Amino acid sequence: MVSAPDGTIGIVGSGIMASGIAEVVARAGLTAILCARTESAASASIERIAGGLTRQVDKGKLDPSARDGILANIR
Repeated sequence: MVSAPDGTIGIVGSGIMASGIAEVVARAGLTAILCARTESAASASIERIAGGLTRQVDKGKLDPSARDGILANIR
């Protein structure tokens, strides 16, 4: 994990742990950049995060606008 002065955090990997770190960073309002071996692996990681956030929205634990804001912080 690498941090830039502007609050951007780079995360190497796209597995479950990297996805969890990216979600925590994004929830904190920072930008999380996932670096994976392939574009499809990075996309799958973001989809995993989006799925978890959507389940929280469905349960009423998270606002849809908050979910969208969190996802906007992940690249």
